[in-house]
Amino acid sequence: MLADSRTSRVVLVNPAWVFSAGEACARARKARESLRLLAACHAWFAIRAFAIGDLGSAALDPSISRLSSDPLDLWTDTEFIADMEASQGCCVLLGGGWIDEDILMLALQGAWLGYNVRLLLDLSCQRCEGDEALVIKRLVLHGVIPTTLRQTVLEWSVQIGDRALRQMVRQFLG
Repeated sequence: MLADSRTSRVVLVNPAWVFSAGEACARARKARESLRLLAACHAWFAIRAFAIGDLGSAALDPSISRLSSDPLDLWTDTEFIADMEASQGCCVLLGGGWIDEDILMLALQGAWLGYNVRLLLDLSCQRCEGDEALVIKRLVLHGVIPTTLRQTVLEWSVQIGDRALRQMVRQFLG
């Protein structure tokens, strides 16, 4: 099933943990690249994105709304829930840190609440080496779809059906 950009929401959980992982972490470099792509998504699709938890000094695009709640309180955050209800949102794309802790709990809760939850692997990092494969297997059993922002952007452009936008996205992705 293709995600609809009009009802999709991106949530970055503890982004400081991912972006402070250092240049030695290939995933952190990829996450910084994907964060630039997220800014383009806002311009192309008017995607709403949120950041929650440890924001640190991460250079987040101004289009990303900052939530003041504890990350594990996402599903009760009044600003986030109001936005989801107003947009009739159903697809929540989670990324950040840690995939084997906060992201895991939020994805399981979101699936239990009936949301179409997707895991943005290119915007996520694990705390414990080797746990990511186990987490992904567990989440897939609950209907959580692992993906990347690159894949999702192309998916949104196909779902909208605008050939010019789709071509622009393909050129941007290289």
